[in-house]
Amino acid sequence: ESVEASTFTKWRPGYRSSSSVNNCLVLRHNADDSIEKDYYYWDAVTCDSTLPFICQTPPKDIGCVHGNGGDYAGSANVTKLGYPCHAWDDAAMLKAGVLFPRQTDWHHNFCRNPDGDRRPWCMVSPTQYDLCDIPACDQQQDDADCDPDEIRCGDSQECVSTAFICDYESDCANGFDERNCTNWIDNFIKTPSKKLTGAVSEIWTYIPHPQGCARRCVENQSFRCRAFSYMTEQKTCLLSKHDRKLGASLITATDADFYELKDSPSTTAAPSGCNRNEFRCTNNRCISSALVCDSIDNCGDRSDERNCTNFSIRIVGGGAAEGRLEVRAFNRWGRVCADDFDLSAAEVACKQLGFTYVANFIAF
Repeated sequence: ESVEASTFTKWRPGYRSSSSVNNCLVLRHNADDSIEKDYYYWDAVTCDSTLPFICQTPPKDIGCVHGNGGDYAGSANVTKLGYPCHAWDDAAMLKAGVLFPRQTDWHHNFCRNPDGDRRPWCMVSPTQYDLCDIPACDQQQDDADCDPDEIRCGDSQECVSTAFICDYESDCANGFDERNCTNWIDNFIKTPSKKLTGAVSEIWTYIPHPQGCARRCVENQSFRCRAFSYMTEQKTCLLSKHDRKLGASLITATDADFYELKDSPSTTAAPSGCNRNEFRCTNNRCISSALVCDSIDNCGDRSDERNCTNFSIRIVGGGAAEGRLEVRAFNRWGRVCADDFDLSAAEVACKQLGFTYVANFIAF
């Protein structure tokens, strides 16, 4: 800025600009011992003077917020009042009380909005918080850069599908899509090198991490998922509504691990007893006595269908070792449905009839 155009009057002590040659303003530091060491002042110099310079660094890109910043995942870590943010999982913070479930999983001090406040915030002491001053995003620019079914990878210009968020496989180069994800595995007890071999209720493929299996098990709406196996090489989940106590069978497998819910019957204390009109299963579950021997596994371990006299099988229409398989239930004989009847089912039937193996079977 030129001296002539300036209306500034607080010049360096003892200085008065009177020369038309010194017509450019500069900011100087510590001119003499009479001035504080960290004091800066304005001075006038010739406009062609060679001056020292301050090294500049690019401004820190802290990202921006949409609305109240509920999805903000940038790196802002100073509040609007200038206070530095404390780490969310700092021991002093946690000792004062956990504010929300994910707090212990956040190993950083970046501003966030986990509780729907009017903007992102952070803790400035164990008992105090302050809002963060983060600029609003240009929504039109975001929409132009990313498709409707995509998200921006934080501060970068990269976009990925929303389906990739928290799939436990980093799709953003900066890992933005996998930040602050729920630790679903924490709900399970792991048994290494074991795989489900029976009672598989649902199969998921192309799952890159066991966290994905754990999430599908916990959030499953079609049945009560109690356990799963994850096969590492095949990236496959085997979900089951049974744990080991409820009939799940395991085999040793070097490329698989078995997980069961911490609150499942296998991992919690058994009930103290059953009511007088209830049947106590081998796994300590209680069911109505009316459900015993109804040809349905109500207990989950088939203990309610053992020693029942109203169920038997036979082969008819052939010789002693061949014929049509029939089942007797509730005092009535009927044919076996061919749906899902396979070689394994045929072997079970033959062994119940006293034979050692199946030579051949036809489902019709």
